[in-house]
Amino acid sequence: MKEITSIEDYRQIAGKIAKEESQVGDKIRLRVISDSMAPLLKVGDTVIVFPNSPAALRRGDVIVVWRNEEFITHRLVTRRHDLWFTKGDRFRHMDPPIKKEAVLGKVIAVQSGDVFLNFRKPRWIVTNRIDGILNWGEALLFEIGRTLKRKIFPYR
Repeated sequence: MKEITSIEDYRQIAGKIAKEESQVGDKIRLRVISDSMAPLLKVGDTVIVFPNSPAALRRGDVIVVWRNEEFITHRLVTRRHDLWFTKGDRFRHMDPPIKKEAVLGKVIAVQSGDVFLNFRKPRWIVTNRIDGILNWGEALLFEIGRTLKRKIFPYR
């Protein structure tokens, strides 16, 4: 497994890893560098990513995507046609849509200090599905609220 620890590392070898590793089917280790998925993922944690077929991914799965020249680890909240929508657990809004080709793979485990979380266990599968539904609902309500605010206060 390869370990990537900085944004510079990500940018230098991201394309190569995404192309080669996902074809080979090897697991990839990535270091978490933001708190967008806190409290589940914290800065310094290591996520273990397995390249999956996009058809195998479900709402709530924590996935890694290639966006704006870097890897982003967020939760899959919904799909519409060929567009996929992800969201960081700490945010109220969904990320801009991506194509399925931008998905590197699914996070199957997290190493946080001495704690190892295996996302393939039934407990985590159910928890992630529920989190996916809740995140989708939160983003939807937030967008409805923003739309109503613009209609009520159009000049703000």
